[in-house]
Amino acid sequence: MVRIMNKNSFLKKLSEELRGIPEEERKDILAEYTEHFEVGMAKGRSEKEISISIGNPMIIAKELKALTLVKIAERESSVINISRAAFSTLGLGVFNLIFVLVPLLIIFIILISLFAAAIGITALGIAVLIAILFEPLLSDYLVIGMKITPAIFLSISSIALGILFFIGNIQLVRSLYKQFLRYLKFNMRVIGDRRQKDEI
Repeated sequence: MVRIMNKNSFLKKLSEELRGIPEEERKDILAEYTEHFEVGMAKGRSEKEISISIGNPMIIAKELKALTLVKIAERESSVINISRAAFSTLGLGVFNLIFVLVPLLIIFIILISLFAAAIGITALGIAVLIAILFEPLLSDYLVIGMKITPAIFLSISSIALGILFFIGNIQLVRSLYKQFLRYLKFNMRVIGDRRQKDEI
């Protein structure tokens, strides 16, 4: 059963549920809903009627919080911001556990694998270079089994390839970051449209 609220209880609940977003953003949202009540009351509507027409402050807060965190992630690219945006959308419904969490985990696993491969290729080149440099000192213990010129070429090629692979991975992360934010926005639109259809 939906609890009918007056203006103060609605705004108080909305404010409580908006914890976790920047204070300035929270104040802007509360000011907007305060104005919504004032305009409605100026037209002769009661606070309770306005509260019913606006909807449940908990659901509104979840949607606004997710939208705000996605905007923050767009402005300031970071793993923390994209994670907060993704996890805030999980609270919008069971639907999101599959359609947000699973793609996020898959992307994360793929990126870790790609970065590990780039580091491994670079480390191989460095290891071969160190082995070449120290072979004269450790010839009793270390045998490369290659002539020095191909070994140096292999080492430099491996280091260069690893560094290029790493740079490519960084570009891929930037691209995936933007695409995942678009996906989150699309996902939120789908949920918003579905909720509006359910309310009709």
